[in-house]
Amino acid sequence: MRERFQALAAIGKTPGGGVTRLAFSPAALQAHRLAARWMEEAGLRVRDDAAGNLIGRREGTGPAIVIGSHLDTVPDGGAFDGALGVVAGLEVVQRLVEEKRGDASPLEIVAHADEEGSHHAGTFGSRAMLGEVGEEDLLGHQPGREPLAAVMRGAGLEPTRIGQARRERTGLRAYFELHIEQGPVLESLGIPVGIVTSIVGIDQYLVRVPGQARHAGTTPVAARDDALVKAARAIQVIREFLLMRPADLIGNVGSVSVSPGAMNVVPAEAILSVEFRSARASSLDEAGNWLVSLVAEHPGATVRRTLREHGCPMSAELTALLESVARSLGIATHQMPSGAGHDAQVWGRHVPAAMLFVPSRGGISHSPEEWTDWEDVIPGADVLLNAVAALATAD
Repeated sequence: MRERFQALAAIGKTPGGGVTRLAFSPAALQAHRLAARWMEEAGLRVRDDAAGNLIGRREGTGPAIVIGSHLDTVPDGGAFDGALGVVAGLEVVQRLVEEKRGDASPLEIVAHADEEGSHHAGTFGSRAMLGEVGEEDLLGHQPGREPLAAVMRGAGLEPTRIGQARRERTGLRAYFELHIEQGPVLESLGIPVGIVTSIVGIDQYLVRVPGQARHAGTTPVAARDDALVKAARAIQVIREFLLMRPADLIGNVGSVSVSPGAMNVVPAEAILSVEFRSARASSLDEAGNWLVSLVAEHPGATVRRTLREHGCPMSAELTALLESVARSLGIATHQMPSGAGHDAQVWGRHVPAAMLFVPSRGGISHSPEEWTDWEDVIPGADVLLNAVAALATAD
């Protein structure tokens, strides 16, 4: 498992020690092919679906137990986010195949496509599997990037066939995911395994702020209609709004795109990406309504929601199973919510789902400094292995 993880970490490695494997990029496709080879060597039946998800399956009777995560990263991200869950899931399935444990149940390992939303909205592959992808996902795009449909075609996928990726829920028993925490809680408590109780909801927006392009050398500063200056003020107002809200609501302005983007031209347009997160739908609605009212105060400005990722509680049955297995192994656990979105929340809206966290050093993620000591990986992988085995045997 460790050798596989290190092989993946070398794909898309950046000079600063991070990893860049944007979904459907050459680096992501290379990681995809390598994982497919490992699945085949483990004796699994391997296929790609119409959304670019990679699936390895051990056949059996009845609905499948699925373990998943993703291989794509954010730009200059860390090596652990997503990839650790794929190699741990593959290790679990391979062990169960070799040991013929729970061999009546179908088992699957899935590497989901575009969990990070590099081109438009996140958890694309899992949402396609569960029938949640619409035309907006395929035609939408982040500022300065191609529409997702065009990116998919560049990777050899035909977006008009996306419906073929949809799975029948009657064929799915449960979903498990192991992931790094991406926060400081487990490390601060000295507890090796987190059991996720719920995953936060996420709303994403694009805000367009208009201005007027003028020659920056001949137009006095006081006479300018500068889109970037107005956008900067809006960013500060968004921050002040969030500081006044309860702690359950957090948000971020993650990118700013300016056009025409020349040194000597007053900006004619600025586009901001705005994200709100909360476990409470009412808090997300409040923040979204406030953002709409803020934008309405600026003539010509527009706001468009690009993603509504509903929060989701994890399965009480599977959470109890993880707790029971951890106790039997003598592994301490901590129940906790997830402030980051994951494929597990998509699955959890349709089938029973469970998620395990392992500690993140310093709570750092989406960064070259992202790190989890290998001895901190093993307890989570042991709980995952034995929980899946117990469920497969019971089935």
